[in-house]
Amino acid sequence: MAKISTDKSDYAPGETATITLTDFDPGMLFNFNIQEWCTDPGDDGIANTYTLVPVTDGGEGDLDGVENGQIVTSWIVEQSALNATLDLTATGAGTDRILGTADDVTATTKFTDALNPSASTDQWANGSANSILLTDDEWLNGIVNESKAHYNEGDFLPYRARLEQLTNNQEYWYTFSWDTTKSDKHALDYIGTWDESFTTLPLGDKYPDLFLPAGPKNVNAPGATTDTFEIAIDRQVAGASVTQIPGDLTLVNGEIEAYVLAGPDNTFGGVDDRLIRPGADNEFGTTDDSLQIGPSGVIYTVASGQGIFAGPMGPMGPVMTSRSGAVFHRQCLVSPM
Repeated sequence: MAKISTDKSDYAPGETATITLTDFDPGMLFNFNIQEWCTDPGDDGIANTYTLVPVTDGGEGDLDGVENGQIVTSWIVEQSALNATLDLTATGAGTDRILGTADDVTATTKFTDALNPSASTDQWANGSANSILLTDDEWLNGIVNESKAHYNEGDFLPYRARLEQLTNNQEYWYTFSWDTTKSDKHALDYIGTWDESFTTLPLGDKYPDLFLPAGPKNVNAPGATTDTFEIAIDRQVAGASVTQIPGDLTLVNGEIEAYVLAGPDNTFGGVDDRLIRPGADNEFGTTDDSLQIGPSGVIYTVASGQGIFAGPMGPMGPVMTSRSGAVFHRQCLVSPM
């Protein structure tokens, strides 16, 4: 039975949806049709239909270019589909090679063009203990284990968080958390600089480039800007007589504008949480800083849709103005204020 999928579940207008169709006889021809739901059309109120160019497996329009029972094609999401739920259907000619007959092959999936804010988190897999292959080192959208990584006690595991589909000039809460124990064993004790354990690279280890797999550039690439902020002392760590290694939060292509600390109850979300913004000197830790006590979280004022934030992240978080790029822990949630 043929299966169809998209590379994301939600898109913004102008984004490219990559469509993959699999599990059919090699060489088949398929028509692709996208239909807005009548009960959930775009903002224009019309349940629009979008017809893509037919594609033959291995032929023109098949982006993998191989007759292999898989078609990869794409569609640029149109503005008229904003805030719609859409059905994507592929219909292929069956054994008679004629479309519109009883043996046609069909596959359907759905996606949205809702511009809902989304957050995803990656961990850096540095390969198994026995691997020296640089190709084994990569960002994984999930939890690394012994088959993917070989970190030692005391190492810093890099995380990156990606916030996407944000509306310009809209403020958002961004919340992240981590497990200090797992099954009664120590997990992530506290947070530090994201690449702390990669200042010296042993044989077989690759630097955790924030922009991978998008390209061979890094945070020091021409045109990229970075902003850092010193991580506060974690009271739970200090209370356990653990010496916390100093570290920084890093923002790429943006400016950190404020941060939030849990109040005396050491729990986020309480009325004693503290939001701190710099004053006219635009410097933290000076006498003109402003303090707001109230709900906690990370507020993002977005200037160009998205930004990159790197950590291990912890009991405080930045407020940022994003210029370009995309965002990066254990659990992260983003929602409009």
